[in-house]
Amino acid sequence: MTEQNLTNQEPTTPEAPAATTDTPPEEPKAGMKQFTQAELDAIVTARLARASKQREEAEAKTKEKAEAEALKKNAEWQKLAEQRESELTQAQDKLKQVQLLELKRAAAAEYDLPKALIPRLQGETEEEIKADAEKLSAELPKPKPQPKISTTNPGGSQTGESEQERRRRLGI
Repeated sequence: MTEQNLTNQEPTTPEAPAATTDTPPEEPKAGMKQFTQAELDAIVTARLARASKQREEAEAKTKEKAEAEALKKNAEWQKLAEQRESELTQAQDKLKQVQLLELKRAAAAEYDLPKALIPRLQGETEEEIKADAEKLSAELPKPKPQPKISTTNPGGSQTGESEQERRRRLGI
């Protein structure tokens, strides 16, 4: 029976693949190139890589620009801080000079030095300035007291020495 069944049966043909829901491939037009799936995958991957690279470059440029701007602002603040530091230093130096001049004036007054010698006094502290003023005062010649001379005034009262004192002084 098996032989009979085999002979009576219709020859079987291989089944055609099941129809898919995709659209059937179109006939290529003249002059169009057909791509395989691997080629399409490579093209898409390359395009995505280019887009990613462009995006990274744009991000890097934006970041670089932001850093440059921040650096510029920082430089402006740094310049302003240095300027203020310079002004502060100048003000402190001027204050120190004024304080030293005041110390020199006080020492000159204490040791009866002329005003012209005030800038000559040396030292950074009150003690140093006073020591220099004392040394300078000791080396300066002492002025002799000026005799008291009155102007002559024939019509006015006489002050100073009397007639007798004058005769005695002159030996008359």
